[in-house]
Amino acid sequence: MRVILFSLLLLIAPRIFAGIPATPVMTLYQFNGNIEIPYYEINSFAKSGAVRPAGTLKQGTSLIPCLVIKNGKPLTTSGGTPFVGFKILLDSGAATPASVNKFNDTVKQRKAMSVANHHCDSSVKYVINIRKLFEKNKPPFFDPPAKAKSGSSGKGDLDTIVRAFHNSSQCAGVNKRVIGRRSALQRAWNSFIGKNQSRWPGNSLKQAKHLDYTMRTAIFEGHLGRGCNAYGACERNIIALSIRNRGKESCAKYQGCRFNGDFQGVSSKVSQYNIWDEYLTQISGITACFLRNDLAGSNSHDGIYPKLQSMYAQNAPDVERIL
Repeated sequence: MRVILFSLLLLIAPRIFAGIPATPVMTLYQFNGNIEIPYYEINSFAKSGAVRPAGTLKQGTSLIPCLVIKNGKPLTTSGGTPFVGFKILLDSGAATPASVNKFNDTVKQRKAMSVANHHCDSSVKYVINIRKLFEKNKPPFFDPPAKAKSGSSGKGDLDTIVRAFHNSSQCAGVNKRVIGRRSALQRAWNSFIGKNQSRWPGNSLKQAKHLDYTMRTAIFEGHLGRGCNAYGACERNIIALSIRNRGKESCAKYQGCRFNGDFQGVSSKVSQYNIWDEYLTQISGITACFLRNDLAGSNSHDGIYPKLQSMYAQNAPDVERIL
């Protein structure tokens, strides 16, 4: 509905307003869809429609849209879908922690800005389907730089291994790029397991990986606002129990279960747990190293790290027994 209203505003605003709010920062998003979203050269689109893409942009890329007028009319497909011009604010394929401040500042500026119209200037050369654009005001999530600090050794072998992973160089590499974090987490765990075969038994390393994935899903799929209250703890255990059942007696490929006990596959299947969607992994922190020792008292990201660590510590013993 928000996209439809914005589309209508783009179409009618030049005729009814003298000074109007600037277009907001909008983000490319398609739930569980292709990472690459096509855009088109203006003249080619005006002549042939959405036939020959000029290139693609990645999901999570943030744009400032504008209205392209050709022969006195805005550009649309034959079916009436608006295609709008754009300027790239944040390219999710190349974003770094330094991109976050620019994103936040521009979002605020656009909200306070008034313009005469939404027309594109002459520097805009391409258009994109406005139905792939949504007003999302969250920048990519990056962990702060690590600082050496001792911390909890864990309660039991699996908890100890999970905490060691979160403090490892393998985990630190997961969120360096915005795109593909779900796959990056899997590669990081595989690398960590391979390099620690002499430190812990192989079976314990694999079980710790499954515990980590289950805890990440239980925490982020639940209501973070409930924190460590009774409702929050119960909700996380219920999610873990659901993962356990799907990874055991109800093991099925369509649910992400590749073999009996595949809690990693089940808990990170996007169709089962939406929080693992490509865009949501970019902004939520689900692939973060949130158990890092140096983050215990961190105020970064509005103090979410101590909260995540407390929720993990509260539920990990129960979830380990559930699995």
